Amino acid sequence: MPDLLLPYVEQLGFGGIAGFAVGLALKRLAKFTAILFGLLFIVIQLFAYHGLITVNPALLHKVGQPGAAETSAVAATLTYLKAMLLHNIPFGGTFMVGLILGLRKG
Repeated sequence: MPDLLLPYVEQLGFGGIAGFAVGLALKRLAKFTAILFGLLFIVIQLFAYHGLITVNPALLHKVGQPGAAETSAVAATLTYLKAMLLHNIPFGGTFMVGLILGLRKG
């Protein structure tokens, strides 16, 4: 019986640990990105205040709109991730639990 359960235990353990590590990394990356964008916003505001640059809000809004190619690329990526996670349910399930725990811990 232990030989029958060993592959599942290995998958569950590795999935949980990998998910936790990815969750920690994502949370730290998100914090770093938020700080970076905050500092960039402050620098742009300082430059605009001193007249070094002029910010065109209409152009920024236009640039921020996703195009059809970007939307299809995101949809294709999400479809790929869904297929990958559903391919191996025990690993995918424990990976997601570990990911959530990693995001909460980080």
